[in-house]
Amino acid sequence: MTYTELVAGHAAIKASARKLRNCVASRHPRAKAAAALLQELALLLLEHIDGEAPLFRSTREAAAGDRHAELAARFEREFQLLRESWSACLSRWTGDRIAADWSGFAAESRAMLATLEERLECEASVLYSLALHYRVIAP
Repeated sequence: MTYTELVAGHAAIKASARKLRNCVASRHPRAKAAAALLQELALLLLEHIDGEAPLFRSTREAAAGDRHAELAARFEREFQLLRESWSACLSRWTGDRIAADWSGFAAESRAMLATLEERLECEASVLYSLALHYRVIAP
């Protein structure tokens, strides 16, 4: 994967997240739309995460013994936690559950989306810089 492809993946995830954020901002429950948007976002995110797995591993291996080794290892650990939390979220928030607990879904979605946005920014500014530095990815 190239840097350009990674950034394009982030852009697609951000656009999908924005749609879900707008949906949950509504005072009127839109459970069916929210479930579809959550599914869309989760699929984009999990596809992106699967594509990044080799990047994380290769960056950690390239940084081994270097001053960036712990940072690269931390990103890889956090990456796995992100994958697990999104899988759990998909299992927990079915269309029926969203309809039954709109305010709970909206609150959790806002928190989850804020965390996701922070993660994407951190990846772009730190991890991708390390991967470029170690020539794990091309510009």
